[in-house]
Amino acid sequence: MALIALILSLLGFLLVQLLIGGTRLCFLLPGAALVAIAGVVAVFAALKQRVPVNRVAFASTILFFTYIIARSWWSPYPYLARIHLYMIAAGLIIYFLTACVWTLPRQRLIFFWFLVLIGLAHAVIGGYQFQSGTGWLPFDLIRPEKYSFRASGLYICPNHTAGYLEVVALMLAAITFWGRLPIWARLLSGYLVLMLIAGHALTASRGGWLSLGAGIVFFVFASFILIYRSMRERLFTVSMVLLAVIGITVFGGITVIKTLPGIERRFANIVNQNDIRYLLWESAWAQFFLDPVFGTGAGTYLRYGRELRPPRSFTHDPIHVHNDYLQLLAEFGVIGFGLMVVFVVSHVGNGWDTMKRIARERMQQGGHRSSDSAALQLGALCGVLAILVHSAVDFNMHIPGNVMLMGFITGLLANPGVSFGSAPPVGARAVSHLGKWLAAILGVAVLLPLWSQLPAEIYAEKARVRLRDQNYVEAMVMARKGLEFDTTNPELHHHLGEARLDLAQDVQFPAVRQQLFLGAAQSIQNGLKYFPDDYWRQVSLGIALDGAGRPLEARAAFQRAISLDPRVSHAWAFMGWNLEQQGLVEEAKPYYRRASQLRPEPWLVEKLKAEK
Repeated sequence: MALIALILSLLGFLLVQLLIGGTRLCFLLPGAALVAIAGVVAVFAALKQRVPVNRVAFASTILFFTYIIARSWWSPYPYLARIHLYMIAAGLIIYFLTACVWTLPRQRLIFFWFLVLIGLAHAVIGGYQFQSGTGWLPFDLIRPEKYSFRASGLYICPNHTAGYLEVVALMLAAITFWGRLPIWARLLSGYLVLMLIAGHALTASRGGWLSLGAGIVFFVFASFILIYRSMRERLFTVSMVLLAVIGITVFGGITVIKTLPGIERRFANIVNQNDIRYLLWESAWAQFFLDPVFGTGAGTYLRYGRELRPPRSFTHDPIHVHNDYLQLLAEFGVIGFGLMVVFVVSHVGNGWDTMKRIARERMQQGGHRSSDSAALQLGALCGVLAILVHSAVDFNMHIPGNVMLMGFITGLLANPGVSFGSAPPVGARAVSHLGKWLAAILGVAVLLPLWSQLPAEIYAEKARVRLRDQNYVEAMVMARKGLEFDTTNPELHHHLGEARLDLAQDVQFPAVRQQLFLGAAQSIQNGLKYFPDDYWRQVSLGIALDGAGRPLEARAAFQRAISLDPRVSHAWAFMGWNLEQQGLVEEAKPYYRRASQLRPEPWLVEKLKAEK
């Protein structure tokens, strides 16, 4: 059963990776379902090796994620929190299975080499994207043009691809230097490390370069500790070889980067004073003070990031903070942040102690000094450190594919899978069984709502794509089909409303137009029941009500949109248009003027010039 759970988890992980890392709920749910089934199946798995989980690390995991799940469940916007719940559940199932069920080295190595294969797929596809200058993705998925030449592999954003590759590359480097590999396999493994690092470099992720550099520094430092503890008589020779290999790799990587157009410019501009991140951080810090103890709830930065934009603001929609720590503070408060610190410290501390203990025992025993378990511990430590650095400038911990990866990594740190000869403490087996049951409970919690939510999300995605392609009738059909499964999905209501709204623009018959506008308004209002503080939907509602001949209600919607995001021009411009259509020309002018200040659209500039 442990093997079946392992295979199901790998298939689920692969599916999430293939579907842009699961960054849309419809792309996360199929893979999360397979992982959930693995959690249920693992209940029947026998514990092959009585290796105890570190109790402090295990308890910190339960405390931290119980709070995160509870705060997400009671988020003011349940739909926005839904992807957090599924993502956390999938990552936790992998964590519990790694720490409590897959404790044999061969089971963990199967999972690890699978991660390497996926990393190579990221690197190869990223190389093609860079070389061809296209954003090609499988399944005809579309990547934003703003990433241009940068490699993103199977993901949408190059920064998150860098987050995945840096962890896997560092782990593979640890296996290459410290694992039990024959010479030919060690050479091949070293070559694969270089491929992963090359793919990482092509992402042109400045945060990724910094985090990979931090991981390499820690790898060298920890390797010296291992060398000193396990092969002291060959300290100088092995150290020189290690430094030479690392030095050549780093020097070669920097040299290659400096020869690549575009990437060289980003490398020279690692610290950018005009980076949008500073503004995102400022609004997240302001959000934190709204509820510093418990936070404002999962997913709420989408709402407050708009309202609390700083005066010298930006026009992009602030979906994530680009700093996992600040977003954790803003959405989960000091309680969530403090529990996260305990979680990280307990796992890193246990991994560090375990790695040194394995090395010391190898020294005392003599003979073969390499160890797959020690290598996995070192690689996991390096990977965690890299992500900790990267999380200061990006949001890798909001990407389901990377969260599931870290579930495996932290599971390794919680339980090294190595018995040190002494009898396990009393209750150790009970803790492992508890981990199995927690994985099963989470699996059931994931599977139960899927019968309605998965088809609804699939239809919502189809409706979104039809809208993007201006197939408004088909978009309406897809949205209606989705609502047959889940009427609480605001995206389906919004897509139905937007399709009706866009269709109304092309209809010539006044009566039909008004009916479409009224239908659009009703659909958008239905969606706003589940996310009433959505700026863009309030703007769409105002447009629909205006078209339906209800200007006063439209004006209220525009006013509400302005209060939700006062530094974006659309609501101001439509408010001015609404007033002007009602003959209130003088009242409309301040709104037009403010819209032009925020975003000087040509038609607004010409209107203001004409008035002068």
